[in-house]
Amino acid sequence: MYSLTTILGVFTFTSMIGTETLIPVFMQNMLGYNALESGLALLPGCAPDGAMMPASGRLFDKFGIRCLAITGFTIITVTGFLFTQLETGTIYGYVLTVYMIRMIGISLVMMPLMTAGINRLYRKLISHGTAMNNTMRLVGGSIGTTILVTVMFNAITSTGQPMPEDMIGGVYSAFMVATLLALAGAILTLFVKK
Repeated sequence: MYSLTTILGVFTFTSMIGTETLIPVFMQNMLGYNALESGLALLPGCAPDGAMMPASGRLFDKFGIRCLAITGFTIITVTGFLFTQLETGTIYGYVLTVYMIRMIGISLVMMPLMTAGINRLYRKLISHGTAMNNTMRLVGGSIGTTILVTVMFNAITSTGQPMPEDMIGGVYSAFMVATLLALAGAILTLFVKK
């Protein structure tokens, strides 16, 4: 159970950090927004995330990890698919709204997954388990984000001289990989025990 929740935590962290990397790249290079405007698109995602963290703790106590994990990963998967629909005519509000919904899904799983995994450890292993969980999330999230950016870059440069449609294709490819990763996480949540 600890190993499974740690793996799911890596998937969650990759979904969060990967999205936060891809959205500004998309908005600046393909929609023409400046760095401040693209950064501000991520700011409203903090509101539902911050509001849902205490609520997800109460929901965890009431319903358990399995229900939260399935719901959260379903939201992450659906919003990942919505991000594959980005194009040069995408409006600012669409990116903002989908990102905010995605952060709700992430907040439903991030802290409860860690809690569920740590709860399964003996008391003397809790400090080691917490350190390993945090390390795996950071390392896994870094590797996952690197993979997403590499997929995007390779899709953009695969035709030689990149055109605007190649750039959109690169973002599509990266978000498709992120969506498949979230879908794998959703499937793995079926093995999480109450």
